[in-house]
Amino acid sequence: MPFVYQFNRLLKLNYDKQQMMESEYQQLYEQLEAVGQKLVDLLKRKEHIQDKLSSELAERIPAGSIMDIQQQLKHIDHLIADIQNQYQQKKQALEAANQQLVEQSQEVKKYEKHRHKQWLQYSEAEKKSDNRKMDETAQQQFLRQ
Repeated sequence: MPFVYQFNRLLKLNYDKQQMMESEYQQLYEQLEAVGQKLVDLLKRKEHIQDKLSSELAERIPAGSIMDIQQQLKHIDHLIADIQNQYQQKKQALEAANQQLVEQSQEVKKYEKHRHKQWLQYSEAEKKSDNRKMDETAQQQFLRQ
């Protein structure tokens, strides 16, 4: 009689759920990277505009031009604040997904460990059964002689 694990369906369901969670985690990670890259790009853009403002202040340009640059800086600061907020939200979502993934992995390992224990018990019972059959066969052959 072959080994059949009684909780095989649960193990498969939990394993499939773990695979799905890993996929979701990967998507969240990629989203976090994208938001992080946007943030870096905005910070570089802000630095470039600040350098432009500094150089134009040294050249004594019209006040209207300086006000335009300052307006651009305010707009970029607002965008940076929004992107930082998005980044924090994505980071928290990623950390929550990671925690759920860890818990799901533990659940799968629990079932795998249980399956292994049952397989060892099955294997031991099969060995005993085979030994008993061999003893009975040997006993019957001895009695026939």
